[in-house]
Amino acid sequence: MMTVEKNRIKAQLNDELAHYHFSKQENVLQRTHPITRRQKISAIWNKEITIPLLPVGAVCMTLLLMFGYKEIIVPNMRHTGDKTELVEIAGNTYWKSDYERLVARYED
Repeated sequence: MMTVEKNRIKAQLNDELAHYHFSKQENVLQRTHPITRRQKISAIWNKEITIPLLPVGAVCMTLLLMFGYKEIIVPNMRHTGDKTELVEIAGNTYWKSDYERLVARYED
């Protein structure tokens, strides 16, 4: 009884799929079962990788804050307590103390 029903379903499925022909069998077999070294290397590079966005984003933001803090915040804090002024020379703006130090170095 079960085989009769299976045969009927199989026949119906074959009738429905009779118009579809799979023509890339060889390409699929080469990709799924690589034989040559080149095919094996290609199979390694042909992997799908899923990267979780939230943890990776959190790590990137943490690294940016850790290394960026020294570059962005610390240099600006150095000049906040100074009572120096800005000097404009040849269209460029410098801190007066930095400019005087550089001029003194090159005058010697």
